[in-house]
Amino acid sequence: MTFTAACGWSLLRSAIVAVVGLWGAVHLNRLLAQQRVLPAPAGWMLLAAPFLAPGLVVGYGYRNYSLSLVHYPTWNEALYAAILIAQATPVGVLMLHFAPPSPLSASAVHCVRLARLQRGATFGEGVRRRWAAIAAAWRGPRQTWLAAAAMMFLIAFQESETAALMQVRGWPEWLFTRYAGLVDLTATRQKLLTLVAIQAVILIPVLVWLWRNLTLPPRSRHDAPPGSNPLWWAWPVSGAALVIVVPSLIVLRGVWDGFAILGDQPSFWRELLHGVVFAATSGGLAFTLSGVLLGRISRRDSESSPGSVAGWVMAGFLGLLLLPGFCGSMTLALLVDDLFQHSWLSWAYDTPARMLTALTLCLLPRAVLIRTCVPIDRTSPERQTAGLLHAGTVRQQHAARELDWRLLGSRRFWALVVICSWGYLDLMIATISAPVGMEPVVKRLYNFMHFGHIAGLSAMVFVTVASPLLVVIAMLLARRSWSRWKPA
Repeated sequence: MTFTAACGWSLLRSAIVAVVGLWGAVHLNRLLAQQRVLPAPAGWMLLAAPFLAPGLVVGYGYRNYSLSLVHYPTWNEALYAAILIAQATPVGVLMLHFAPPSPLSASAVHCVRLARLQRGATFGEGVRRRWAAIAAAWRGPRQTWLAAAAMMFLIAFQESETAALMQVRGWPEWLFTRYAGLVDLTATRQKLLTLVAIQAVILIPVLVWLWRNLTLPPRSRHDAPPGSNPLWWAWPVSGAALVIVVPSLIVLRGVWDGFAILGDQPSFWRELLHGVVFAATSGGLAFTLSGVLLGRISRRDSESSPGSVAGWVMAGFLGLLLLPGFCGSMTLALLVDDLFQHSWLSWAYDTPARMLTALTLCLLPRAVLIRTCVPIDRTSPERQTAGLLHAGTVRQQHAARELDWRLLGSRRFWALVVICSWGYLDLMIATISAPVGMEPVVKRLYNFMHFGHIAGLSAMVFVTVASPLLVVIAMLLARRSWSRWKPA
């Protein structure tokens, strides 16, 4: 398959995912706003579960099944497209739910639509009213649909981990095959720039959504969204079953028998530690950098106001800074690899700096999106009260620390956990950019997964996924024990 055919196939599949995902995201967003059948926390957890599922585990779970469909590629492609739809829809719902205020309200759009239906207008006047109604519709609440569809398109277009294990057609398979075959990447540099240009164009609505969300006041919730059938909850339930339940059951079948060989694999534990260190370092850097960046943008002075020249400069700088991470881990890893190999940074090519740079740039857009949607750094009367308690007695200071954790610390902690987990399980950056002797564990797992399901490999996958969860549980238990201790 040529690069043009592979890229065209990825574009077609991504467009289908974006259209179908947007259709489901609109209805699921209405259900979340109404809190019907499920409360908001449970609904968000059910919805976000497929997106947070590791692509490496999903691909490994369906590895043997995709091999059985080698003579039926259409069914394999359909299964992969269904997985992408289940993983991309939660992001569309998130962008619709936390959309910035639109220039026109739903009532104003309805008035323009009624004006178009008035009789007695000439043909030219009717055409003008029709175009005005279309323009008003896309300036109303539906303008966020374009940004949500663009984001889901990018997720489907960039996905490479599950695609590599399920052997589906597309540009990730074409490009990674040449990288694994030690083909000179200088010859493919033009292809990489073509992929970056395509994704940069698709990214424009997402950047507009992000910039408006950062610079405009929160959206008013007075206009209740239209009702939606509760049966739409079957969408996230089926998505969770397809992406989490089925692959997990397949992986867990041989876990118990494979535990016996883990004691004879000292390199596995060393690579596991490497992955945790790389993920914690890059996740912390991305989280800190996103806080500094958004703190600079949120200042309401003349330098960062949306209408000033400095505001436009800041918007352009934000887009350039987030563009590498929005282009996907494979494209980013190859570009960073080429940069370190053919520039003054060549001295650091065999150091951890190459992988840390790629991981930090990859995680930065996700950290910015989380900080934009989740009120991590926003002031509130409760936080001001906690600040006053810090100047009181010892018991009041203890109560202030507990209040700080509930209002701010827990949100930052879970946001950092999610960001670091993405870096910990990122396959392409670990495969392409890891220095010799410091490879993360996901690289070992990916190399073994090509041989099919093995009991020892299933145990390694289980330990790899469970180890960060055990660390998080231990940290929460330690914090809980510390919070229960009250000074005399």
